[in-house]
Amino acid sequence: MLQPAGWLRLCVATVALAFISACADPIVPTPTSDATGVSANLVNKPPLDITLEGEAWVCKDADVEALFSFSVSVDGGSATNYNVASGTCALIHSVPTTGSVHSTVSVTENVPSGWSLTGITIESNVSDQSLYQPSINPPNASARIANDYGVVITFTNAPAEGCTLTLGYWKTHPEDWDAAGDNTPFLTTTTFYNSGQSYLTILNTPPAKGNAYLILAHQFIAAMLNTGGGGSGNSSVDQALAGAAAYFAGAPAGVPNPVDPTRSQLIAWAGTLDQYNNGVIGPGHCPD
Repeated sequence: MLQPAGWLRLCVATVALAFISACADPIVPTPTSDATGVSANLVNKPPLDITLEGEAWVCKDADVEALFSFSVSVDGGSATNYNVASGTCALIHSVPTTGSVHSTVSVTENVPSGWSLTGITIESNVSDQSLYQPSINPPNASARIANDYGVVITFTNAPAEGCTLTLGYWKTHPEDWDAAGDNTPFLTTTTFYNSGQSYLTILNTPPAKGNAYLILAHQFIAAMLNTGGGGSGNSSVDQALAGAAAYFAGAPAGVPNPVDPTRSQLIAWAGTLDQYNNGVIGPGHCPD
């Protein structure tokens, strides 16, 4: 058992995705930043001292407020799900601080759509890694706890590159349109193909009686803003964008109300682009 004597020198051992390093050993270590961007401002993060004995904690480091899910298994047993909010920590397992009981805790993050896992860090109140046996295999991390030592496992996340925003977002945030067009001010004022109306006006025009031209135009404009802002697509999205662009370029002047079979094709393209804009297909929806 570690004793709370003032002369005791503790050490934080940090394990990142690409390296293992040992740090200095103040009595109450200060959380440090490393390649994973671990924050020193995590709410309720336990101190790396004797109060950590017998405990395993999971912390979530992310810039955007969100709730993250983790599957936790102890000694190879069945998994239990835990939800941890950005910037907070949760106690996921503990063992008695007397005797010689120990457990191995395995934590797997269920990385949500629109997010990427950028780092995992394991910290302990002891410096001997042979005791707490840290192991990282993203999105999983595992370590051992015992009566006289514990661990804090921090998962760092960031919005995934190329994520998409919804039609509703683009309708209410026209100030972001120029940036999505490589900072070229064109979409809010430029005329949408042969419609005689601006992109923004078209986007805010309800598709009366299910007008397929407007239904497709709405999803097409949002998808163009997403791809212009860096969102990656796929073959079905690319085909829908190309087909829609060709249709709008050849459509009659004004806002026509196409009938079948043209209408069915436009609705199909709109459905594909709607799935893309909402993150069902493609890179995923950006965190709110």
